[in-house]
Amino acid sequence: MLRDADGKEWQLNYPGRVTAVILNTERTARHAREMGKALYPFQGRDDFRALVIVNLDESLGKHARPITILRIRQDLDAEARRIAPYYKKNGNSGNPRDDIGAVADFDGRITRSLGFSSPHTHLRVLIFDKNGKIAARFDPANSPNDVYKKVQHLLGIKP
Repeated sequence: MLRDADGKEWQLNYPGRVTAVILNTERTARHAREMGKALYPFQGRDDFRALVIVNLDESLGKHARPITILRIRQDLDAEARRIAPYYKKNGNSGNPRDDIGAVADFDGRITRSLGFSSPHTHLRVLIFDKNGKIAARFDPANSPNDVYKKVQHLLGIKP
């Protein structure tokens, strides 16, 4: 179990859900936002969720943990507002903020436990299928469209 910036616990391989895990650093933050946007159409579905892991191993943010956590929470608040229309489109009247999370990996241990080196200079994505197995590993994750297509396939959505 991982604990996010809000203190919520996350299981990466949650049964019955396709889970996209986006691993990024400060250097890859812009690309991570693009990747997240590619997954917006799935937000609000009961069988999908996304989690961001921010590797801060070589960041000044690891020395100012309370400020870093505050900034992550603010980013999540803004993200929840952006994905709210997709929740409605997918028939979910819930609060998107309750379903999204970001984990601060201050020392790179989480990143390494997922089989990646730390620090890293490119975006990475892991996708777990509904059985909790790793269905795809994008390293580097250069194409939001490739990640979108993989999630679409795992959710059984026709292109």
